[in-house]
Amino acid sequence: MKVVHVVRRLVEEEWGGAEAVLYNYCVRLARLGFDAPVFATAALSRPGPDNVRGLEIERFRYFYPFLFLSAEARLLMDQKGGSPVSFSMYRRIRREDHLSLVHLHAMGRLGATVRTACKRRGIPYVVSLHGGHFTIPPEEHALFQKPAKGTLCYGKTFGLLLGIRKILKDAAAILSVGRAEHLKVRERYPEQAVYLPNGVDTGRFAQGVGERFREKHSLKDRKIILCLSRIDPQKGQLYLVQALPEILKKVPEAFLVLVGSSTIESYRRQILDTIAKEKLEDKTLMISQLAPDSDDLLDAYAACDVFSLPSIHEPFGIVVLEAWAASRPVVASRIGGIPHFVDDGENGLLCEPGDLGGLTERLIRVLSDRELAERLGQKGCEKARRSYDWDVIVKRLTRIYEKVLSGESLAEAEHP
Repeated sequence: MKVVHVVRRLVEEEWGGAEAVLYNYCVRLARLGFDAPVFATAALSRPGPDNVRGLEIERFRYFYPFLFLSAEARLLMDQKGGSPVSFSMYRRIRREDHLSLVHLHAMGRLGATVRTACKRRGIPYVVSLHGGHFTIPPEEHALFQKPAKGTLCYGKTFGLLLGIRKILKDAAAILSVGRAEHLKVRERYPEQAVYLPNGVDTGRFAQGVGERFREKHSLKDRKIILCLSRIDPQKGQLYLVQALPEILKKVPEAFLVLVGSSTIESYRRQILDTIAKEKLEDKTLMISQLAPDSDDLLDAYAACDVFSLPSIHEPFGIVVLEAWAASRPVVASRIGGIPHFVDDGENGLLCEPGDLGGLTERLIRVLSDRELAERLGQKGCEKARRSYDWDVIVKRLTRIYEKVLSGESLAEAEHP
């Protein structure tokens, strides 16, 4: 079976949760005998064939339908939320040999382009919703619109011609990584809705060497709070910086490590300014990126005393699974997909998004109670291995493909 996976962009420098999902899907599908090439726009890269960590990728020319769009605004769209058009990708899907179906990992104009190509060719497509299509908060949606300020958009014509409002309606299956979003999809498209959460390579993330990370960054006797995610208001890293002064009063050895590339530069600057204002330079470390296939990434998880994800919007939270696989305790926001797999008090501690006091109290509790930390980490690891290993998730994905191609009901495909 040949399944082309379509994504807006895929580059090492901007690797995140959606990229990790796509990578693990395709690698494991190949092991099961599938042909699973990736089609992406040339955003942050160049058109043509490429290979990223063993994945066969074809990158296509694209454009954003805006007049007076500056190079800086285009870059911002490439990094976050851009809705491109790619006619060359449309033509390629129309003529690709032996194509069984397309797995779409993008909405907007690119999603509509793929929808039209598949409809005209007469092959099915499935859609994965990675970013909270129905659950994105207004403030984050406003960030998507910001680069287009001062431009003239002529994209509505493309939307109408390509059926941008019919992407989900015409999909053979709609896969949601977050339970909350799945429930909203099921209200609108009950026959196509499937809950398929993200997964984790449990064996790999158990291999980190914490002492190696501590020695490299001179953190030998510190109690490390780790947040590994792109630097973005959605992820809430600023709350961790604001919580640190109170944490240090109870846990003087506490040290905050933030790892991730910046998608919103003004937010990164706000974090740095707060660190300087509170005189926390010797209590914090910001690492712009760790390669997703590097030992450094595994070592960072292994080194931390607690992993925290204080997001204000989070469709799933794949980094929680990675921390669990490393047997690390987790403190996270009760938002989006997180409370549907993190059991508060059992395998993690949850607080309300934006609740600085609640976040601070829970981090102090975990850092001060070794028995609690070990129990949360162990319970999380057990759940990750049992229900969220990538091999388990991808086997469910193959059953979805089979049902789509045979015309069977998707009712039995849903993850418990």
